[in-house]
Amino acid sequence: MKSTLTIISLFLVFTSHAQTIIPDSAKNYIGKEVTVCGDVKGTYTSKSDGTIFLNFGHDYPDQVFSVVIFSDNAKKFSQSPATMFKAKNVCVTGTIQMYKSKPEIAVSKVEQIKLK
Repeated sequence: MKSTLTIISLFLVFTSHAQTIIPDSAKNYIGKEVTVCGDVKGTYTSKSDGTIFLNFGHDYPDQVFSVVIFSDNAKKFSQSPATMFKAKNVCVTGTIQMYKSKPEIAVSKVEQIKLK
């Protein structure tokens, strides 16, 4: 019985990891939790509310995928994510959603973004 529980636990651990995709594929995973890895081509910090955008594929407005970090969540990082991740290869995990016809992940935890 104990070995069966161990096998089930290991199965759940290994199957709960999000699938890793490239930014160009993000539009095909709307509503799904995935890990998107790629180069941040541009960043932008909104002057009105401090929301930070990390753009992949190309800089705004031609980005193929974006990471959105609202100002309350940006404060959780040791430095501004716009500076920390600019021109870096990163992986971000979360649920893909569409905003103005572009796929994005809204980040609420520091652990969602990792330098590759």
